[in-house]
Amino acid sequence: MIRDMNITAVLYLYALFVGASYLIGYWLPFGLNILAFADLTDIIKASIIPTIPAVGLLLIYSALDGINSISKKQHDDYIAEGGFSKYYMRFMVVYGHAITLLLAGNFAYTIVVEPEMQKLKGAFPLVSLIVFCYLIYGNRHMLFLDVKSRVFIVSLICFLPTAAFSAGNRDGESTLRLEGTIWEVKSAEPCASGATDLVLLASLNSKYLTMSKQDKSICVIQEGNVQLTRKHLPGES
Repeated sequence: MIRDMNITAVLYLYALFVGASYLIGYWLPFGLNILAFADLTDIIKASIIPTIPAVGLLLIYSALDGINSISKKQHDDYIAEGGFSKYYMRFMVVYGHAITLLLAGNFAYTIVVEPEMQKLKGAFPLVSLIVFCYLIYGNRHMLFLDVKSRVFIVSLICFLPTAAFSAGNRDGESTLRLEGTIWEVKSAEPCASGATDLVLLASLNSKYLTMSKQDKSICVIQEGNVQLTRKHLPGES
């Protein structure tokens, strides 16, 4: 019973982290700390549907990665065969290490050159990559799983927050540029700036967070007499 409760708590915290990752990515282009406005239920509700495409792609990638993985015994068997198999396996090992190092270097470079919170664009994938490598190569607690299942599960766990962050950032950038599908907001409650041409960004904690089309300023409106109109703008795929 206690163990079931612990697993449930871990899954809940992980779901919160994935949801928060999406929201952080979405609001990064606006320079707003959205976690100051959202409560725990908002974090999950606001991000679960938008992250479904990212989860789907990650599931496919993780499954393919798991299928292509081989156990240490299989690796040793190929080496023992000699000839082409031996050199092919050695090439794949070097290739895999090189790709990992290049990715890690690229993510680290992003952290160094990007300003302030934009560093998260490199931090999220770099941390995911480091944790993935540790769980696959340096952790002994998951050896009861076969290598294909282990790679699939670890890939999904490690990279889902990064996928959610990336999906959120992509959606936020699209909204900031006024591309794709947006919701125009008309409210009886005026903004302090006097802006009236507003676009809905999110509905969190009984508040509408909107953006002015003119100066891209953020206006927070209490839920109430608000009219929402869906509109398609250039740039929607």
